[in-house]
Amino acid sequence: MEAASSAVPEGQAPGIRCPHCGSPLPVHPHYVTWCEDCDWNLEPQRTARPLSSREERREQRALQRAERLHERIRGEGIARQGLDPRRVLSYLLAVPALLLSPALAAAAILLVLGSWPSVIGIVLGVVVMGIALAIRPRFGAGVHGANTVTRKDAPALFALLDRIATVMEVRPPVVIAVADDFAAATRFVGVRRRAWVHIGAPLWAMLDDRQRVAVLSHELAHQANGDTTHSLLVGTALRTLAELQFLFEPSRLHRGDLMETIAEMLSKGVA
Repeated sequence: MEAASSAVPEGQAPGIRCPHCGSPLPVHPHYVTWCEDCDWNLEPQRTARPLSSREERREQRALQRAERLHERIRGEGIARQGLDPRRVLSYLLAVPALLLSPALAAAAILLVLGSWPSVIGIVLGVVVMGIALAIRPRFGAGVHGANTVTRKDAPALFALLDRIATVMEVRPPVVIAVADDFAAATRFVGVRRRAWVHIGAPLWAMLDDRQRVAVLSHELAHQANGDTTHSLLVGTALRTLAELQFLFEPSRLHRGDLMETIAEMLSKGVA
């Protein structure tokens, strides 16, 4: 009589069983251990660190603002925002950010001309010009690597988008960008701020019809709420500051990745 095999299936630790149903549990050091039979520990509770008194006050204020906004929308609906002081301030703060790139470009030219023929001055001028090109204002672009779907490709989908846009009193998107990620987002492209709706195919595939309408409605609502981050002036300024932050990220400079930073400047400058 042959001896019983004591081999353990690959990825399964001996003697590890689900505390809920008793099924054997696959264990991997890089992943959460959970039970595929009863879903035990599928969503483990994370132990959050205690909030400081300042963070608690901030959370409380944010909750109160959210509740006030919810009550106002329930009573009045979504109204387009006018030129309130905060909106005007955001426009004023965006202007210096947009002027940063041309100012650096002018400084680079003056540096080269003023130090000519100094090699150090020329090198510094080229570096400053690279930064200026890397953070130059961009007016938005499509989703890299996504498949674009136009009105001609999917007339039924765009007919639905037209109906949603009519109810919300916004412009329908001109393009649907289908990507392989699990996400949905809205981009505003070009000086005319035409809307592109980005939909991840995995997310779309798992939704039913009502959920798909809800996702599309949520994305089109970005136009209805008057969000200044999507406007030409503020949105472009935010992208400029994001590029600047990326180039001079403290962790990158701390690691001494100087050549990587220069390569990023050059690649973004010519992109």
